Amino acid sequence: MTQDNPSDHESGTDPGGADVGSGLSQRQREILKLLKLGMVNKEIARELDISVGTVKQHLVALFRKLGVTNRAMAIAKSYTLEGMAADPATAKKWIQNPVSGAVSILEKRPVAVLSLKLEVPDGVDKGDNVRVFYKTFAEVAFDFAAIFFSHNNGHCEMIFGVGQVRRHDVLRAVRAGVAVVEDLRNSWRRYPEIRGGLAFGALVASTDKTGGWSGEAIAGTVISKARELALNATPGTIELDGLSRQMIRFLGVDAAGEMPQSIPMNRDFHWRRAPLPAPEKLYGRTVELEQLRRALLKVKEGTGGFAIIDSENGMGRSALLQTFARLCLSEDMGVETWVCSLPDSQPGTASLGIMEKPGTDITQSILEFASDLRRRKSLISGIILIDDIHLLPKENMSELVEVIECLGKLPVLVVVSGRGRMPQLDNLREPATGIHLKHLSPDEADGMIASLLGEGHRQSGRIAALAAGVPGFIVELARSFVDKKTDKFEENAVPLTLFSVVTERIEQIGLDRRFLHLVAARDEPVRVEDIRKSWPMDGQDLTGELERALRVGVLYSQAGDKLADEFVSFRHPIVRAAMAAAAAGKDDLLQ
Repeated sequence: MTQDNPSDHESGTDPGGADVGSGLSQRQREILKLLKLGMVNKEIARELDISVGTVKQHLVALFRKLGVTNRAMAIAKSYTLEGMAADPATAKKWIQNPVSGAVSILEKRPVAVLSLKLEVPDGVDKGDNVRVFYKTFAEVAFDFAAIFFSHNNGHCEMIFGVGQVRRHDVLRAVRAGVAVVEDLRNSWRRYPEIRGGLAFGALVASTDKTGGWSGEAIAGTVISKARELALNATPGTIELDGLSRQMIRFLGVDAAGEMPQSIPMNRDFHWRRAPLPAPEKLYGRTVELEQLRRALLKVKEGTGGFAIIDSENGMGRSALLQTFARLCLSEDMGVETWVCSLPDSQPGTASLGIMEKPGTDITQSILEFASDLRRRKSLISGIILIDDIHLLPKENMSELVEVIECLGKLPVLVVVSGRGRMPQLDNLREPATGIHLKHLSPDEADGMIASLLGEGHRQSGRIAALAAGVPGFIVELARSFVDKKTDKFEENAVPLTLFSVVTERIEQIGLDRRFLHLVAARDEPVRVEDIRKSWPMDGQDLTGELERALRVGVLYSQAGDKLADEFVSFRHPIVRAAMAAAAAGKDDLLQ
């Protein structure tokens, strides 16, 4: 083993003698190249014939020069530098000042990666088949707004979530894989074998200010993980990694009541909405349940009614509906429960404007549902529950409102629930029972955490602080901690499931990510003046971002939505933690 001193390699030339220009030493470039190959410290030390301790010293120096703090960021930055090789001066400036010297930023993104491997049988023209395979794969990637990578060996990847994050990207990836295979079946006389792999995780990508991919860099082990799954998959199936299955469970779907390890790539496969959550005890919803109980009395009196439940993410709408359904059944009332489908989620069929009966394979379009209600209007009595109504297109929502109004004074109670205010329901609000779910009180949250982890658990305080009274966040944080099977639970650690939900919501709002990263990097409350000092753009732009963040409720100050107060904070701790994780500065995602 040779002795190596990091300071002995600052010549600024690479092994071939080319001018580095970026300020990286020869040894740092060598180590960066090996990092991109996925090598760990021991493998790098063996390859370069140096000690592991020396490798660590080089990594510290390399990270400092690149302005990054971990391997994934270093790899992503290297791709950016390669694209700037024609202008060494700019490349050097990028390293020394990565914020003010660049239009884009590096950010962690929650992504689903679909990898497909083509196996061409003997006696079949490989070149033509690979060409058709690449063309079909690229066309499907375009249809799904996914990023497409191809290799020379009949292997391709599709990445969902770099341009726009959708919490159900894992389901969209499965749909895309089935679409590729079905299109190829129509193109080939003799069908080659295709193996698939699906991995969910976080990668580092260069993005514009609102989160869209800038086209410069993508790096993350989740890509190679999906590729490895595809290589080992059974032909004709997509192998799922553990995090994909975790996200699918979080979305409330399954396959015939089970969570599969692999999925057949054919149109016959169908996701099923799992039964709604049925907690043994419903914390903090006594008043809301009593409102629904009073509405139920009208049905018993023969008049019926309508109720609207609205809230933001994770407030427990589904659990409230299921608890109410059990109450109705205990009083011998008939109950129909429906859940609106996630868009682009079913592999072989359309899912927009579709409703499903949880725990069954029964589905209906909104038009079919409305027609059925009109047809059997005089026979209807009991309770109809419809969850996730915000997923319906506007025209379907209007159709549903019309048929509900047609029910008139029949002895039926229709309860709909969804995210946000849902203005399409405004005509029904005055006569309806309106229920808006709020955060749990500290005592209610503590009781819920104790029911999940046991009384006096050492992580109860951290989960309570991070969840801040949102029951869905409490459940997922507790589950993540239990699944990790470790006492290590960092203060701002965020499960990938919740990271995906928060990222999706922030992107829908369209706030500048550089601004959110700056606020998340500081201890709260954050001085507005400190943000101004670090802001690389025009000061007026910052004022606009601050005011908008206050107006939409991402931040708050004692002065409301004005900047008279010199301090601001994130309104919810989970958003701050997610933005800190997205800044690609620390490995603080629970995977």
